[in-house]
Amino acid sequence: MPRIDTIPLADLIDTFEISDRTTRDCAAFGPFLFDRNQYDKAVQDLDAAIAAPVPTSR
Repeated sequence: MPRIDTIPLADLIDTFEISDRTTRDCAAFGPFLFDRNQYDKAVQDLDAAIAAPVPTSR
């Protein structure tokens, strides 16, 4: 899981690790800096997508 630091105008995501692949070095992955409003909107959109019903196939 990554570490997410929230600061007034941005979110910084870094310190990545993969729990089932502890030997993998993720040091070169990130850090990522997101505009705070952009990050909040993306999280809201993801939450809505996860909550949406899954269409059934015919």
